[in-house]
Amino acid sequence: MPDTKDNGDIWELRQSDNLIGTLEVFDTEDFWYKAHFVPTKEFEPYEVIFSEGNNIPDEGAEQLEWGKWWEKINSFGMRLIRLEGKSEFREFILYINDDRADFRV
Repeated sequence: MPDTKDNGDIWELRQSDNLIGTLEVFDTEDFWYKAHFVPTKEFEPYEVIFSEGNNIPDEGAEQLEWGKWWEKINSFGMRLIRLEGKSEFREFILYINDDRADFRV
């Protein structure tokens, strides 16, 4: 059974000093966090690129495609910051699909 979190686990997605969006964790499963994503207007330029990641299959030759997509995401210098304890992560995997985010750090 997944470990359900309370509404106090809030993360921020930032690029430099710009707040791209907030993630409110509602569940964890096998080292993945599941969260509600609330974008800011700063998310608009990245929305299409994150959408590309949702369309890449998980298996086979598509791993090369996934790697190229993830290089694009990493080139933006984004970071995830967990508000509780102010933990900051520069290396992470993050999928955003509408108001839903799945990530691991």
